[in-house]
Parts: sequence; structure tokens; C-alpha cells
Amino acid sequence: MAGKVLHDTNADFNNSSLITCSSEQGDNYSVDLQRESQISIAWKNLRFEATKWGFQKKVILKRLNGYFEIGSLNGLLGPSGAGKTTLLNCLSGTFKLGLSEDSEVYLNSKHQSTVSFFIEQHVHESIVGQLTVKQILQYAFAFKNGVCHTGDVVDECIRQTLKDLFLDEHVLNQTFDSCSGGEQRRIAICQELMAIEKPSFLFVDEPTTGKLTFVASKQGLFSVSYYRAGQCLCC
Repeated sequence: MAGKVLHDTNADFNNSSLITCSSEQGDNYSVDLQRESQISIAWKNLRFEATKWGFQKKVILKRLNGYFEIGSLNGLLGPSGAGKTTLLNCLSGTFKLGLSEDSEVYLNSKHQSTVSFFIEQHVHESIVGQLTVKQILQYAFAFKNGVCHTGDVVDECIRQTLKDLFLDEHVLNQTFDSCSGGEQRRIAICQELMAIEKPSFLFVDEPTTGKLTFVASKQGLFSVSYYRAGQCLCC
């Protein structure tokens, strides 16, 4: 049974309480969600169990507490298998089945909408490689905004998003499969940013894995500009 995940509601922090977090030095401290107006998302007692073959259970997340602030850039660090991707999936609302009944995720809807987008690590598994980049972004725009917008609005949104991700417009006529790994990663981010109303939360799973330093630094520049614009970026 899923825990108390207040993800697709207008829930605020009125019914929440203190959460206990750990500092970099290992010291514990408490945060009052009702008083901290800059907190964007917080989680308490977050516990996730993965089920294998229908009966074998493995605990991936063990009673985690924490929070991200509004307009912040956040990075999760840890070895392979530590549960970084699972935590991103739980916070984005992708994983609900597997959360314990007393797991709690709170959103501060007083400051923003509760829209979140999640970009997976293996983007080629979720994007049709035979489509051109332009087709991918046009379809994404239509799904996120409807079909009532003019072609000029669509084209301008595509051009601006490509510019934000340091992608040249020549990629629009290329198929997704023919793009480089770094380009595919940024195109996947572009696809999620096709909404005219940008998401409050952007969860990106290992955005710079396997990238050249130059490409990784470009994505870093985008990350900085994104969180400065007031959204919460987690990766």
C-alpha cells in the first residue's frame, strides 16, 4: 500500500510536523514544515520496499527524512545501488506502490503548482528513435499544452528550449537515433520542458553520466539558470 504521498493535490504543510534531518557533519536537527516557507518538497519516514518474483522483498530506502528548497539545485550522491534513482522516483510520484503506510511526502503548494517531470537515465528506452527531433518536440508540446496553439508559438517554444540546452537547431531534422549520447540526453530534457507553464520540479536521473566534460558543463549551466528561475531541480 502506498504511503501518504500528497502529490497530485493542493495539500500544504498545515497537517505536517517536525522532520529530523542530518547535517554534513552528521549532527541531527529539526525542521518545522509549517514555519519554513522556502521549503518546496519534504519527506518524512520515507521507506520503500522492492518486491522480486512476487514475494521476495528488499528494503531500498530506510526511513529517510529531508527536504529541498524553492529555487534550488540539488544533487544526490552515493555509490551504485544506494537508492538514488528510487528516491527520485518516489519524490516525483512515479513510485507509489512499495512505499510504507507511514511514508510521507509534502509539497508546498502555497508557492507553486505541484507539477513535476522526471527524465530517466536511459532515455533511448522511452523515446522512439526513428522520429526526428522536431517531431518528438512537436508531439511533446501538443501533449503538454493541447493543440490550440499556432505553429509560431510551437516553433518559438522549441527554439528557446533548444537554446537553453545549448543545442543547435540543425538537430531538428535528425532522427533521435542519429544524435550523439549527449544530444539525446538534452533532447529528453527538452521534451519535458515543452510545457508553456514550466514544471515546479524537474527530476533528472544522472544527467551527466558518460558525458564529456564540455557537454556536462553545458548541462550544468542550464541547471544553474533553471533553479535561478524559481524551480526546484533534483538530479
